[in-house]
Amino acid sequence: MKTIKTICGAAILCWGFKSYSGILVGNGAGLAEQNIQFIYMLLPKIISECTALPIQCALTSYEQAELFKIRAVVYQNYSLSGRIQFVSEKQNPGFFTTSSTENNRIAKTGLNAQSPIFFNVDELYDSNGRPAMDFAGLTAILIHEIGHQTGETSHAKLDILGAKMRIFLSFQFTSFDYSFQNSQNVEINVINYPMPAPIGDVYLSIKNGASMQLTALIMPKLNCDSADEVLVGFNLTNGHWNHVDNGANLIDFEAWLQVFCRASSALGGDLRTISRDLVTRVGDDGKVVSVEVH
Repeated sequence: MKTIKTICGAAILCWGFKSYSGILVGNGAGLAEQNIQFIYMLLPKIISECTALPIQCALTSYEQAELFKIRAVVYQNYSLSGRIQFVSEKQNPGFFTTSSTENNRIAKTGLNAQSPIFFNVDELYDSNGRPAMDFAGLTAILIHEIGHQTGETSHAKLDILGAKMRIFLSFQFTSFDYSFQNSQNVEINVINYPMPAPIGDVYLSIKNGASMQLTALIMPKLNCDSADEVLVGFNLTNGHWNHVDNGANLIDFEAWLQVFCRASSALGGDLRTISRDLVTRVGDDGKVVSVEVH
C-alpha cells in the first residue's frame, strides 16, 4: 500500500485508494449523496465554463492552472466507484478528527489522485432530514478535496478557490424540491451556464434512488423557428411545482425555457432567443412520466 506524506492538522489521509467497507454506512442513496456524485460528474464542465470566463470567476493564473489539474484528476477517476465514500463520524468516533482544532469535518482525502474522498454523512442533512448544503456549497468542498489530490497542501489556497467557484455557481444554480405524501422526496437542480456555452444542465435527484439527467430529454424536444438556424442550447427559469388535477400521485415541474438559436452560416454571430414552456411530470415513485415543451 502506497504511503503519502502526512500534513499535521490537515484533513489529509495517509493511505492509497481502496475500499473501507467495514466503516461505511448506508449505500449513498440519499439526496445529498446523489448530489455529491452528480456534481463530481459535472465538475469538468463547470471548470471549463469558469476557466473560459476568468473575469467572472476572478481567477489568478495559479487558480486557473489548479482547476485544470483538478479536472484531470476527475477524468482519471471518472469511472471509479470508490472515488467517493460515506462514513458516519458518530459510528466511527475520531474518523474525521484530524487535529485538536479540526473536529467533525465534512470531508477529507489524501495527497494523491488514488485517494478516496470521505464525506461525513452526519453533516450532510439538517435536523429535518433535508440536505444541509446546496449545489454550490458541495461544489466548493469537492474542489477543495480534489485540490489536495493534485498535491496542493494549502488549505487557504483551496478554500479561496472553492469560494470563487461557489460564487460563480451561486448566480447560475437553482434548486426545486418536493415531498410526496408517501415521503418520497424529489429535487430538480438547474445550472444555467453563461456564454460561451449556454446549454443548461437539469437533473432530477430521488431519495433512495439514482440521479437522472433531464437535459438529454429536453434537448431533442427543442427546435428553432427557421431551417437556417441551429440550436445552441437553453436556460431554464421560473421553475415551480404544480399539482396535477385528479392526480394525487403525480406532480408537474413547470418552467420557462430560453432557447438559443444562431444562424447556421454565422457560427460566431449573435444568438436569438425563443421562449418555450417546459412541463416535466414526475410520479411519487420518483420516475419521470413525461417531458413536454410547448
